[in-house]
Amino acid sequence: MKLYHITPDKQVTTDWSGGSSTQLAIFPFESDFKEQTFIFRISTATTNTQNSVFTSFPGYQRLLMVLEGKLHLDHTDQYTTALQPFDVDHFYGGWETKAEGQVRDFNVIFSEKDTEKAILEKKEISKGEAQLVSLQEFDFVGVFMLSGKTEAAETVLQENDFLLVERSLIENILPVKALETSTFLLVRIGLK
Repeated sequence: MKLYHITPDKQVTTDWSGGSSTQLAIFPFESDFKEQTFIFRISTATTNTQNSVFTSFPGYQRLLMVLEGKLHLDHTDQYTTALQPFDVDHFYGGWETKAEGQVRDFNVIFSEKDTEKAILEKKEISKGEAQLVSLQEFDFVGVFMLSGKTEAAETVLQENDFLLVERSLIENILPVKALETSTFLLVRIGLK
Protein backbone atom coordinates (compact mmCIF):
# COMPACT_ATOMS: atom_id res chain seq x y z
CA MET A 1 0.00 0.00 0.00
CA LYS A 2 1.07 3.56 -0.67
CA LEU A 3 0.01 6.03 2.00
CA TYR A 4 -0.44 9.78 1.61
CA HIS A 5 -1.02 11.55 4.95
CA ILE A 6 -2.43 15.02 4.23
CA THR A 7 -2.53 17.11 7.40
CA PRO A 8 -4.42 20.45 7.48
CA ASP A 9 -1.20 22.44 6.89
CA LYS A 10 -0.73 20.58 3.57
CA GLN A 11 -4.33 21.06 2.39
CA VAL A 12 -4.90 23.78 -0.23
CA THR A 13 -7.88 26.12 0.22
CA THR A 14 -9.24 28.25 -2.63
CA ASP A 15 -12.17 30.65 -2.80
CA TRP A 16 -15.18 30.19 -5.06
CA SER A 17 -18.23 32.41 -5.59
CA GLY A 18 -20.16 31.04 -2.60
CA GLY A 19 -17.38 30.30 -0.11
CA SER A 20 -14.19 28.24 0.00
CA SER A 21 -13.03 24.75 -0.99
CA THR A 22 -10.20 22.76 0.61
CA GLN A 23 -8.63 20.07 -1.58
CA LEU A 24 -7.71 16.92 0.32
CA ALA A 25 -6.59 14.83 -2.67
CA ILE A 26 -6.60 14.82 -6.45
CA PHE A 27 -5.62 11.95 -8.75
CA PRO A 28 -3.53 11.80 -10.82
CA PHE A 29 -1.56 14.01 -8.44
CA GLU A 30 -0.41 16.38 -11.21
CA SER A 31 -3.99 16.89 -12.48
CA ASP A 32 -5.45 20.35 -12.97
CA PHE A 33 -8.75 20.82 -11.15
CA LYS A 34 -9.85 23.87 -13.14
CA GLU A 35 -9.02 22.15 -16.45
CA GLN A 36 -10.97 19.08 -15.25
CA THR A 37 -8.19 16.65 -16.17
CA PHE A 38 -8.48 14.59 -12.96
CA ILE A 39 -9.92 11.11 -12.40
CA PHE A 40 -11.09 11.99 -8.89
CA ARG A 41 -10.92 14.88 -6.45
CA ILE A 42 -11.78 14.80 -2.75
CA SER A 43 -12.45 18.03 -0.87
CA THR A 44 -14.38 19.85 1.81
CA ALA A 45 -16.23 23.09 1.13
CA THR A 46 -17.82 25.86 3.13
CA THR A 47 -20.75 27.80 1.69
CA ASN A 48 -21.04 31.31 3.15
CA THR A 49 -23.97 32.56 1.06
CA GLN A 50 -27.57 31.39 1.42
CA ASN A 51 -27.89 30.67 -2.33
CA SER A 52 -25.22 29.34 -4.68
CA VAL A 53 -24.81 27.55 -8.01
CA PHE A 54 -22.50 24.55 -8.32
CA THR A 55 -19.67 24.49 -10.84
CA SER A 56 -20.51 22.23 -13.79
CA PHE A 57 -18.47 19.03 -14.23
CA PRO A 58 -19.74 17.28 -17.39
CA GLY A 59 -18.49 13.69 -17.59
CA TYR A 60 -18.18 13.43 -13.81
CA GLN A 61 -20.33 12.04 -10.99
CA ARG A 62 -20.49 13.70 -7.58
CA LEU A 63 -20.99 12.48 -4.03
CA LEU A 64 -21.82 15.26 -1.59
CA MET A 65 -22.26 14.82 2.18
CA VAL A 66 -23.31 17.63 4.50
CA LEU A 67 -21.08 17.85 7.59
CA GLU A 68 -22.62 20.90 9.28
CA GLY A 69 -25.89 22.71 8.55
CA LYS A 70 -28.76 21.88 6.21
CA LEU A 71 -28.68 22.03 2.42
CA HIS A 72 -31.48 22.09 -0.15
CA LEU A 73 -30.34 21.05 -3.64
CA ASP A 74 -32.29 21.70 -6.83
CA HIS A 75 -30.96 19.70 -9.77
CA THR A 76 -32.77 21.57 -12.56
CA ASP A 77 -35.24 19.33 -14.44
CA GLN A 78 -34.08 16.31 -12.38
CA TYR A 79 -35.05 16.35 -8.70
CA THR A 80 -34.72 18.32 -5.47
CA THR A 81 -33.46 17.03 -2.14
CA ALA A 82 -32.96 18.30 1.41
CA LEU A 83 -29.79 17.11 3.14
CA GLN A 84 -29.24 16.95 6.90
CA PRO A 85 -25.79 16.29 8.43
CA PHE A 86 -24.26 13.09 7.04
CA ASP A 87 -26.88 12.65 4.31
CA VAL A 88 -25.32 11.92 0.90
CA ASP A 89 -26.52 12.96 -2.56
CA HIS A 90 -25.07 11.18 -5.61
CA PHE A 91 -25.66 13.16 -8.81
CA TYR A 92 -24.32 13.93 -12.27
CA GLY A 93 -21.74 16.73 -12.25
CA GLY A 94 -22.99 18.23 -15.52
CA TRP A 95 -26.45 19.02 -14.16
CA GLU A 96 -27.33 22.61 -13.33
CA THR A 97 -27.45 22.48 -9.54
CA LYS A 98 -28.63 25.29 -7.28
CA ALA A 99 -28.06 25.14 -3.53
CA GLU A 100 -29.75 26.84 -0.61
CA GLY A 101 -28.15 26.82 2.83
CA GLN A 102 -24.93 27.74 4.59
CA VAL A 103 -23.06 24.50 5.20
CA ARG A 104 -19.77 22.68 5.46
CA ASP A 105 -19.73 19.65 3.20
CA PHE A 106 -17.55 16.85 1.89
CA ASN A 107 -17.23 16.23 -1.85
CA VAL A 108 -16.03 13.41 -4.07
CA ILE A 109 -15.99 14.18 -7.80
CA PHE A 110 -15.04 11.29 -10.06
CA SER A 111 -14.74 10.67 -13.81
CA GLU A 112 -17.46 8.47 -15.33
CA LYS A 113 -15.14 7.01 -17.98
CA ASP A 114 -12.36 6.09 -15.51
CA THR A 115 -14.24 5.08 -12.38
CA GLU A 116 -16.12 1.84 -11.76
CA LYS A 117 -17.61 2.87 -8.40
CA ALA A 118 -17.27 5.25 -5.48
CA ILE A 119 -18.72 4.98 -1.97
CA LEU A 120 -18.82 7.61 0.79
CA GLU A 121 -19.94 6.77 4.33
CA LYS A 122 -19.61 7.94 7.94
CA LYS A 123 -18.02 5.58 10.49
CA GLU A 124 -17.83 5.70 14.29
CA ILE A 125 -15.60 3.57 16.47
CA SER A 126 -15.08 3.54 20.24
CA LYS A 127 -11.70 3.80 21.93
CA GLY A 128 -9.80 0.53 21.54
CA GLU A 129 -12.02 -0.74 18.71
CA ALA A 130 -10.60 -1.56 15.29
CA GLN A 131 -12.11 -1.83 11.83
CA LEU A 132 -10.58 -3.70 8.94
CA VAL A 133 -11.30 -1.85 5.70
CA SER A 134 -11.07 -4.04 2.61
CA LEU A 135 -9.44 -2.60 -0.49
CA GLN A 136 -10.07 -5.74 -2.51
CA GLU A 137 -12.64 -4.16 -4.87
CA PHE A 138 -11.20 -0.65 -4.64
CA ASP A 139 -8.02 1.04 -5.82
CA PHE A 140 -8.11 3.91 -3.32
CA VAL A 141 -9.44 4.39 0.19
CA GLY A 142 -9.60 7.76 1.93
CA VAL A 143 -10.05 8.39 5.66
CA PHE A 144 -11.07 11.90 6.75
CA MET A 145 -11.09 12.47 10.51
CA LEU A 146 -14.04 14.43 11.89
CA SER A 147 -13.23 13.89 15.58
CA GLY A 148 -11.07 11.78 17.84
CA LYS A 149 -7.80 10.06 17.06
CA THR A 150 -7.14 6.85 15.14
CA GLU A 151 -4.23 4.86 13.86
CA ALA A 152 -4.44 3.57 10.29
CA ALA A 153 -1.56 1.53 8.88
CA GLU A 154 0.72 2.88 11.65
CA THR A 155 -0.23 6.49 10.83
CA VAL A 156 -1.85 8.54 13.61
CA LEU A 157 -4.80 10.61 12.36
CA GLN A 158 -6.40 13.53 14.19
CA GLU A 159 -9.25 15.94 13.43
CA ASN A 160 -9.21 17.21 9.79
CA ASP A 161 -6.37 14.86 8.80
CA PHE A 162 -6.87 12.95 5.55
CA LEU A 163 -5.20 9.66 4.66
CA LEU A 164 -5.29 8.43 1.06
CA VAL A 165 -4.32 4.79 0.61
CA GLU A 166 -3.48 3.30 -2.77
CA ARG A 167 -3.96 -0.47 -2.88
CA SER A 168 -1.09 -2.77 -3.70
CA LEU A 169 -1.29 -6.30 -5.06
CA ILE A 170 0.03 -7.66 -1.76
CA GLU A 171 -1.88 -5.73 0.91
CA ASN A 172 -5.66 -5.45 0.63
CA ILE A 173 -6.66 -4.63 4.21
CA LEU A 174 -6.39 -1.24 5.95
CA PRO A 175 -6.64 -1.59 9.74
CA VAL A 176 -8.16 1.47 11.48
CA LYS A 177 -7.90 1.48 15.29
CA ALA A 178 -9.44 4.11 17.57
CA LEU A 179 -6.94 5.62 20.00
CA GLU A 180 -9.89 7.77 21.18
CA THR A 181 -13.58 7.44 20.34
CA SER A 182 -13.60 8.63 16.74
CA THR A 183 -15.84 9.68 13.87
CA PHE A 184 -14.44 9.60 10.34
CA LEU A 185 -15.53 9.51 6.73
CA LEU A 186 -14.55 6.58 4.56
CA VAL A 187 -14.23 7.07 0.78
CA ARG A 188 -13.64 4.05 -1.47
CA ILE A 189 -12.93 4.42 -5.18
CA GLY A 190 -12.62 1.64 -7.74
CA LEU A 191 -11.16 2.49 -11.14
CA LYS A 192 -12.04 0.80 -14.44
